[in-house]
Amino acid sequence: MSISYPRQSARTRRFTLGVPRAFQIAADGSYVAFLRTKAGDDPVTCLWTLDTATGEERLIADPAALDVKGE
Repeated sequence: MSISYPRQSARTRRFTLGVPRAFQIAADGSYVAFLRTKAGDDPVTCLWTLDTATGEERLIADPAALDVKGE
């Protein structure tokens, strides 16, 4: 059974989850930092980098994995 368009649009926040945003390019151009969720239906925004020489993306910070309670 497929998911209806309205439900899919709501679940993906109008298809914006998983799309890179807020780009910052390093002064030497060696990498690009950006914000993006891990998937199209994941609401947690993570910090990523892209190595411009290799094209490799790397997850830098995942708020869900951080200890925000100080425990």
